Amino acid sequence: MQDHLIAFTTHPPPVFAPKGHPGPPRFPFEAGQVNIHSVSALAVEAVSIEKGVERPIRVAVSLSNSAGIYQVDELLKRKLSNSTLEPYVEVVATIAGESERRLIGSYKL
Repeated sequence: MQDHLIAFTTHPPPVFAPKGHPGPPRFPFEAGQVNIHSVSALAVEAVSIEKGVERPIRVAVSLSNSAGIYQVDELLKRKLSNSTLEPYVEVVATIAGESERRLIGSYKL
C-alpha cells in the first residue's frame, strides 16, 4: 500500500483515500449526474459507530434528507446481511433537523 493512502475497507475491492480525508470517498458518481445514488449519498451527513442498545454495536446514520434511506436500506443492509457481523450490529438512521434539506431543484426524465 502507498504511504499517502489509507484503506477504508478490508475486503475487495479496497477503497482508498488520501491520509487526513474525513471518511470514505463517495464513488462512483460522475459530476453533475442526478440519480438515486448521487442524491441519496448527498443526504448522508454523518455515520458513527457506538455502543448498541439491542445489539453490541450500533451504526448511527444522520441524514439531512429522507433520500438517504436508500443508502441504508439498499446498500448498507445488503452489505451487513452478507457479513458475519450482522447478528451483532443494529443500524439506526435519523433525519437531522426540523425540515429536510432540499437536494435537487427538479428532476426530468
